[in-house]
Amino acid sequence: MTVAASFIVGGLSMQGEVDALAALTVSGRLAADGSLVDVDGSVGARVERIQAADPARGAVADVATRHVDYAFPIPNDDRRWLTVTFSTPGGTAPDDRLADLLVELFDAMMSTFAWKTR
Repeated sequence: MTVAASFIVGGLSMQGEVDALAALTVSGRLAADGSLVDVDGSVGARVERIQAADPARGAVADVATRHVDYAFPIPNDDRRWLTVTFSTPGGTAPDDRLADLLVELFDAMMSTFAWKTR
């Protein structure tokens, strides 16, 4: 059985002084109704959502997908952030048992994330 899933690691650079917790919260609520997470000592955000299919966008968006996004500041430099995004259409739907298991696997992988110090 072919399992369709991917994850992408990216980076962001912010301008000026950034308060990591303030950047993740808006009026005391986590942006996008996600949850705060600790990723090897960095307080970040985990946001999960289902993206509806949009056939108008072509093959890239012709099926619904489940996404899990992590975003957290790089230690000792709150202006630089790491983002890790996971997505899957699941087996038959983005909220089916296969999608649940794949999200669990991705979260388990993120729980083992560690910064390498020089």
